[in-house]
Amino acid sequence: MKLSSKFTTLATVLALSTTAAFAQGFSNGRTPAGETSAEQINPPHNGGIASQGFGGAALGSGQLWAYINANGTRARDKGSSNSIKLGGVGQYDVRFFRNVRPCAYMGIIAGATTGVAQGTISVVQRSGVANGVFVQTRNLAGNLADLPFAVFVDC
Repeated sequence: MKLSSKFTTLATVLALSTTAAFAQGFSNGRTPAGETSAEQINPPHNGGIASQGFGGAALGSGQLWAYINANGTRARDKGSSNSIKLGGVGQYDVRFFRNVRPCAYMGIIAGATTGVAQGTISVVQRSGVANGVFVQTRNLAGNLADLPFAVFVDC
């Protein structure tokens, strides 16, 4: 047996035994004795409200999203009421059926069916509109460009 094969065998045995010991420590669903849990380090900040999952309803919580075509029309969505392409290149207004001001926004450049597009996106609260977000899309050169995108709002 070559020396490299012996090291490979030894590494595999060590990895398997370490994994088994680690799994055994967590098999009861509790943090092993002497270890600190993630909740102890960073307790959840949910105000005592249990997670409602996708589209939940506790205190109006919910996850909303929309795929918007480059021309501003909605390709598909969950919870959006309207979308329009504004007068300038790469500028959009996306509206939802609820107030999204206290929510988090995220966007990606992507087609609704192809997922193929390149560029950058910014999503911010729409000034003066409680149920809307303002979106700008740019090409890779940094210039405003009409691009398809998806926006996700988590409340």
